Amino acid sequence: TSSASNSLLFNDDCIDALPIQCGETLSGETSLLSEADYTNPDCGLTLPALSGQWFAVEGNGDFVELTTCESLFNSSIAVFSGFCTDLSCIAAGSADPEICAEGFFDNASVSFQTQPGIPYFILVYGSEAGDEGVYSISASCEEPPSVPENNNCDSAILLEPNGELNSATNAGATASIQGFENCDSGSGQAAENDVWFRFLAPETGRIAIETFAGTLQNTKMQILDGCGGEVIACDEDSGPGQMAAVELSCNNYIPGSEYFIQVDGGSGNEGDFSISITIEPCIEIFGCTNPNACNFNPEATVDDESCLIPEAGCTTCDGNELVFVDADQDGVCDLEDGCPDDPNKSEPGICGCGEVDIDENWNGVCDSEETPENDTPCNAATLVCGQTITGNSFGASQSETCSNGDSRAGVWYEFEVDAFSEIILGTCFKDTDFNTEMSVYSGDCDNLSCFTESGESGLIPNGNSCDGEIASDGTQGTFTAPAGTYFIMVHGGSENATGNFTLLLSCEAISSTDINGVISWNTSCGEREGELEFFDAGTSDLAGAYPITVSENGSFALSVDISGNYDLYLKLDGYLAVVEQDVSLQGNNLDIVFDTPIPGDITGSNAVGLPDFSAFSAAYGLNTGSPGFNPLADFNCDGAINLQDFSVFSTNYGANGVEP
Repeated sequence: TSSASNSLLFNDDCIDALPIQCGETLSGETSLLSEADYTNPDCGLTLPALSGQWFAVEGNGDFVELTTCESLFNSSIAVFSGFCTDLSCIAAGSADPEICAEGFFDNASVSFQTQPGIPYFILVYGSEAGDEGVYSISASCEEPPSVPENNNCDSAILLEPNGELNSATNAGATASIQGFENCDSGSGQAAENDVWFRFLAPETGRIAIETFAGTLQNTKMQILDGCGGEVIACDEDSGPGQMAAVELSCNNYIPGSEYFIQVDGGSGNEGDFSISITIEPCIEIFGCTNPNACNFNPEATVDDESCLIPEAGCTTCDGNELVFVDADQDGVCDLEDGCPDDPNKSEPGICGCGEVDIDENWNGVCDSEETPENDTPCNAATLVCGQTITGNSFGASQSETCSNGDSRAGVWYEFEVDAFSEIILGTCFKDTDFNTEMSVYSGDCDNLSCFTESGESGLIPNGNSCDGEIASDGTQGTFTAPAGTYFIMVHGGSENATGNFTLLLSCEAISSTDINGVISWNTSCGEREGELEFFDAGTSDLAGAYPITVSENGSFALSVDISGNYDLYLKLDGYLAVVEQDVSLQGNNLDIVFDTPIPGDITGSNAVGLPDFSAFSAAYGLNTGSPGFNPLADFNCDGAINLQDFSVFSTNYGANGVEP
């Protein structure tokens, strides 16, 4: 430890701060501060400091402790980083009776961790406005603790099952990107000071993984099938006390596979603990292991081939039993019965013309045996925008609808949309006499997909948007659709519902698209002008360019009268261009979040290079209001072009914006 006096030095200003080294003690008398009445509420200087001395420490990653225990007045310490003209509080210390226990004065101590290459400025001053005199400041340094060897998943420690307890620690561990699942609510939790282990799954057995308290008495734990993989089990306090414990059942892992264990201290705690893995024999339980069976046994570990699996339309589950499905009890299951609800048919499984089967259109053919011409998508009847037609679904075949894949009897229509339009489909008419639903599809007639823009599933359900007093059985849906070919199946809301209906198709073209854009933005920069360019997607063909103004919250709005797919290039004054690719403009409202633009392009060339350096150099050192001040060179928008802006510029030098 060395000691020195600064009685002849004038470190009464931050710019003249006296360096102090680790293990060194400096002493002297306080003098009037060059900056009279200095205050900094963030560091405890709420009252003006009239006298004091400044010191400086060069950061190297160590923990630094500063004390003024030997000072002959009531002293305090404030620690800052940054530039002397723009200091940021790092730590503050006032009276500390535990460290500075001896003496007649209330003296201070403060500890903080430094960052390599960063200078720190220290002010020793009187705790009250009149406190001054002989000071003594000591500096001691300590290296930060090392992280555990299993700090990361890729350095996980291999644990041997049924071995001794494995000692471990999470002291000094850093947080992993892999977060923790909440085993109770399912919400996520960030890792704080987690460590990692791994093990190889056995061929068979129940796996028990337990943690045991040491100086660390609270853990949380989860098991993953790989680094960054799926979480298969998690726990917070199933073990002794508040320690975590997990069990993997005999069928909850893949034999021979590698699994990873992530352990964290609960509520950020750290310390020593132990962990173990034990394998216990599985108890064989014979039964049906197929979850689709009526007699599925979730506790069974060995399938005894007793599963009773229902066949849709012929058998179904009644509790644990398998029962025959035969609505009209003619001995033919519904799946194989042409008219399963007709008890008056001439032969089992063959439709007749009894009381259930009628001839609605009086053509001499039973409705259940008559197939409409538009019975399939590829035989769909043509429907034109603005048209209202009548039809019926008698004798229609069963087809899969957009209602969870359920099949219904229905008839098909096809229509064309020339431009992005608002579509209205409705059967809300008095002569619609059955509980009508509609499924909307897109694609080829032999390869259709439910058109989900018409709703969450593509289904327009029974009674949707209809006035019950006018047409309680009809339905109506409104949705937007781009240009293309669409198919409609008009069907009932229940399996065998058929009847008459009137169908309306209305199409109204939508021309303009409203774009609401957002970027990550420094509110101090206020508004900023720029341009949004539209290029045909995947090409360098410019379709249009529009001036925009980004508000201080980083948002802008624009309405355009073009449609199609475009790459949108956003170029703000002073920033490199960013792009959102293959954006569909179809008269819809779009919310677009652009990538954060990179500053430094002062000259507008979409590159940060020598011309920008010249412009930056010309403005360096200037403040708002100074002649020649260039706001495009004030990257952090604090009103001064200084070393902080130069750091941003040097980082981005040589960067280029995206181009078509």
